[in-house]
Amino acid sequence: MLEQTSRQYYESALSQLQPSHSYKAWGRSQWANWRDELTFVLKKLLTMEQVEVVPLAPQTVHQEEWAAVFFERILISTEAMVRMPVNLYRPKSGYPPYPALLFLHGHKASLNVAATFASYGYLVIAPMQRGFDKRSLSGQSGTVTCSQEFQLLGQLGMNLTGLRLFDAQCAVDYLLSRSDVVSDQIGVIGWELGGDIALFLAGFDTRIMVTIANGALTSPAGHLNSEKRCVCDTVPGLFLYADPADIAGLIAPRPLLIETPQSSFELPLDEVLSSFKSVGTIYASLDSAANLDLDVYPGQEIRYSDKKAIKFLYKFLINRAFT
Repeated sequence: MLEQTSRQYYESALSQLQPSHSYKAWGRSQWANWRDELTFVLKKLLTMEQVEVVPLAPQTVHQEEWAAVFFERILISTEAMVRMPVNLYRPKSGYPPYPALLFLHGHKASLNVAATFASYGYLVIAPMQRGFDKRSLSGQSGTVTCSQEFQLLGQLGMNLTGLRLFDAQCAVDYLLSRSDVVSDQIGVIGWELGGDIALFLAGFDTRIMVTIANGALTSPAGHLNSEKRCVCDTVPGLFLYADPADIAGLIAPRPLLIETPQSSFELPLDEVLSSFKSVGTIYASLDSAANLDLDVYPGQEIRYSDKKAIKFLYKFLINRAFT
């Protein structure tokens, strides 16, 4: 018997996967039960039940006026003794209340990318993710310690993705506390690991009306074939219950735009397309295929693409043209 390489070992394991809560195209009659059951399982895996809710206690610590937006740095509480810095971008155009966007960055995306979306008339909030800059282990700007924090939290029985997801929910709570936000016009945009958080958030939280996930969706095999994927967005045990397409499918029938670079080493395109096809099956079973879209943009890097995003937001978040 020939000895298996590590790749062959994992390929064999992935080929035998039969996730217990994978969607089976039941349609509307059983979709709600599937969603509730999968959401319950995922929250357990993410260890979200261990986090205690505290008052947000927002505090504005800095303000500036930019060319197209007003900028604020705000601190909000997400746990006892934890203050999360968020950037707030308020448009100069239009009048309040505004439709709002939650922007979730990844390893490379600058928080100020959020200002681009604010210039189109959205009030945008962009939290600093755990493991980065002031929220890193060193607390220093420009540092990233997400992989170490993933390991430390794992030994405490907690999960970094779960904590980031909880932070994102707190950011939505803060948006809804503001009088200048339209409460039923809130969307989320996530890049890379922020895209993973966006998919979980919108899947769990029906306050999110529109979702754009950039550089996030792939398949279990895509994780194996990725050359540069960080461990920090790992959810141990996830593939025993669901794959990434199932998580994205929790968002249905609400609008979802998947964005991905054409030639990424982190996200092999064939695996992205395979997973997107599975998400499409879920949307089609709910007669909402028109609410799902894909933007494959040129290049290798995850970056801003205006090919579809701005029109998608206008159509579904402003005009609410979804079924």
